[in-house]
Amino acid sequence: MMKKRIISIVVLLAFLTAGFIYLNKVFSTSHYYINTSEDFKALAKKTNIDVIFYGSSHAYTAFNPLIFNKEDSIISFNLGSDALRVTVTDLVLEESLKYTKPKLVILEVYQHSLVFPVTESGKGYQLRALDFVSNFSSSKLKKVRSIYEPKEYLGVYFPLIRNHQNWNKYNYLNLSRRSVFDINENYYFNGFLGSNLIIEGENRERYKGFRRKIPSIDSTSSDIAQRAKDDITKFISIAKKAGSEVLIISSPDPRLKYWNYYFFDEMNELCEAWGVPYLNLNEYYDEMDLNINDFKDYSHLNTEGSIKASRFLAKYLKENYTFKDRSSEDIFPEQTKGYDALIASYKPFNPISYQEKVYQTLLDDLKITNLKVIKEQKNKLFFTINFKGKLKTPLSIENYRMAIHIYPRKNDLNSLNENSKSRNRNFEIHGFLFEKDTDVINLEFDSNIRDIEKLEMFLYDKQGYNGVKGQKVILDSISLSEI
Repeated sequence: MMKKRIISIVVLLAFLTAGFIYLNKVFSTSHYYINTSEDFKALAKKTNIDVIFYGSSHAYTAFNPLIFNKEDSIISFNLGSDALRVTVTDLVLEESLKYTKPKLVILEVYQHSLVFPVTESGKGYQLRALDFVSNFSSSKLKKVRSIYEPKEYLGVYFPLIRNHQNWNKYNYLNLSRRSVFDINENYYFNGFLGSNLIIEGENRERYKGFRRKIPSIDSTSSDIAQRAKDDITKFISIAKKAGSEVLIISSPDPRLKYWNYYFFDEMNELCEAWGVPYLNLNEYYDEMDLNINDFKDYSHLNTEGSIKASRFLAKYLKENYTFKDRSSEDIFPEQTKGYDALIASYKPFNPISYQEKVYQTLLDDLKITNLKVIKEQKNKLFFTINFKGKLKTPLSIENYRMAIHIYPRKNDLNSLNENSKSRNRNFEIHGFLFEKDTDVINLEFDSNIRDIEKLEMFLYDKQGYNGVKGQKVILDSISLSEI
């Protein structure tokens, strides 16, 4: 009887444990770092990883392992995570070293990544990396106790506790929480996540002069707290005990010369004292040929910018480190597949233009006689439109707006702006308000469209669109050629 009871208890506990594990998988949040974690472990099972990147989104948006693999004949991976603070990064390092023995670990730092997480959002971001770390890690327990309140502990360790309130939003059959990427918008490889977006609007205007900005330096103020210094030295210690070399770097960020640039002088001095090299990529804008179009927003490189930064750093690694040549190994083709296509897709931009005699009527006696379109920048279109004639009384040109609809070819639909994409349009809308009769107007539009298939131009009431006034001028089969 006692034996049967023990067996029943064991079976019950087994079912409860299995159910708890299952529910934790169900309530795990879908996020790209799931891809990163799973792909890292899968790659580490196949082979040793030579170089690993650690840090925040500044790391995973800047350094593409595909480029390092090909250009340095190595195997590399990027373990950067959103808003990951340096105080948690040593845990990620420690966990990753259970799977592989890298020759070099690269830690990306900047002002914000050194700030201890105290806000709800800041603590929330750390969970993505903490989920990568084993729950049986004593280091994880110590770290969790230093960051979170006791009432938060269970939520940190178990997604079921963390997300149970959203029980009706989860898929109970498909347990995969990997993100699916749109290849027209993102580029994912070995933890790197690139974006095809280009910085727009107010931030573009604010930081467009970043490359020539004279840095602001205040040596009386420090952005590096003692706790951050301790966190970095712990990271270095863990790496060196595992036999790995350490390189500390700072990724390109257009804001940094507008902040207190003394941070980088201080980091350089600290790294010298710690006996590790430090590389501030914000000192090499010219060498990388970075411009404002290489950023997806005010702090992160886009895919094109990441190619420039990765190729520069790959060259630095080749000149300063000696790695085993992995190019003859069976895994190397898999780890370099797509390199040529990636580089070719982001070849340097060449200015293009289009010009045509038109002579078509807009309204009354007002005609368009000539159109010239120039694209000298990736994200700009310049229009020069010539007119002949004018509206007859009582019509007045000041009462009209002119709309310009730009239709890209199918191969360039991804270049449509966010406004068009959100409305499922296959064209962009631009235009202007007439202020007076004129023979010529010059217009500049923000647009990434390169391959134009069709243009439509027409007038409508300046008070609001209630139909075309007059006729549409439609130009088909447009072909922009290199200047």
